Amino acid sequence: MGWDVFGTMTRWILAAVALAALSPAIAGANPGLTLGPSGYGVVVFGQPLGAAERLLGQRVGGRRLNPDCDGVTFKAYPGVRFMVEKGVITRADLLDLSLPNSTGITARMTLEEIRRRHPEATIGPHKYDPKGHTIVIRTPGKPSAVVFEESQGRITRIRAGLQPAVEYVEGCG
Repeated sequence: MGWDVFGTMTRWILAAVALAALSPAIAGANPGLTLGPSGYGVVVFGQPLGAAERLLGQRVGGRRLNPDCDGVTFKAYPGVRFMVEKGVITRADLLDLSLPNSTGITARMTLEEIRRRHPEATIGPHKYDPKGHTIVIRTPGKPSAVVFEESQGRITRIRAGLQPAVEYVEGCG
């Protein structure tokens, strides 16, 4: 009986150690939680808000103030705010700049690094920061993009979504 208990306990310990070792790899391998030009997780740009709520099994956080255009959040996706225009999700803004995006650009990268990594990016002046820039990486053949705002050599904002909403500096303004 002692051997059977020891053997069972050993198997459970080995299973727990293996699961613990794999957990970071499993969590990091979830490409669904990467902001991209088509969406974030199960939220797809162009999707009705109600459909996203049903897929996530939760209602948006906070009170919706403007039915024409508003920003909403989901508990399932902390650090991300979604723009909803007339009931349709058109863009997402990363409130937590450490969250991944499909371009591989991070908040710590300089404008020069971004130019080297993404020569296809359109880089123009920022609307409100005379020393800043707006960096747009468009999806070829589609009306979507990932947009970055840069100020004083660092990324300050990251968003993705459908044109023209993704390029609104003010959000719902």
